[in-house]
Amino acid sequence: MDQPTDNGMNDAQRALLARLREVFDEVPRTGALNAGGRPLRLQRTETAVKDREDDGPRLVEYLRAKVYARPESGYAALVKAGRPELTFEAMVADADAPWASEFTEADREAARQRLGAQLDAHREQLDAEEAEAVERDRAIVAQVSASRVAKGRPALTREQEADMLERRAESRRRKWFIARTRARRVAARTGRDEKVNPDRVVHADRWCQYLVNMPALDVREATPEEIATHRRCPACG
Repeated sequence: MDQPTDNGMNDAQRALLARLREVFDEVPRTGALNAGGRPLRLQRTETAVKDREDDGPRLVEYLRAKVYARPESGYAALVKAGRPELTFEAMVADADAPWASEFTEADREAARQRLGAQLDAHREQLDAEEAEAVERDRAIVAQVSASRVAKGRPALTREQEADMLERRAESRRRKWFIARTRARRVAARTGRDEKVNPDRVVHADRWCQYLVNMPALDVREATPEEIATHRRCPACG
């Protein structure tokens, strides 16, 4: 562990504090939402960090305690938004970070396990939501086919059913793409919150990294091909 300087912070602790400040600045622009559907802000955590910004050991201990404490909703929101690298777990787990000397291997393992559990739970939730959406789509396709038969027309072929299912899946992705992009831009450019309900659209997080890397795109002009060729976030798979 680095020796502290006169102001109570060594180099590793100053690097950790700088990273935390970056996280606090970045989180409201990630698309992560709080329980009220507003852009997430880690206000209480930011206040706690400010209270410790001149005391490196207290800052490190605060972050370490967070990793072992009960997970808070903000961490799950960041994972859901496809930004797990902004969680405290990710910071503690990074053995190559400038602040790694402040944490033990046991700390890193605990952080890795908890972050991994959060990612696994989120993937399971996405899979369950997608399965439910597909079942709803299949029911709608069956109704359309039955309606055609009732009117004396041929039932949908398997190819037509598959095409209809794919178009409905693309529609879900596109609706979320537009809603989340608009919310992020409002938050990033004006500082105002805009309420979004991502639970109305399935597989929202599949687009997270794409949105982050496309600030200039007018989503009204985005084609399905442009959306389909995005670079997916590793956390979203």
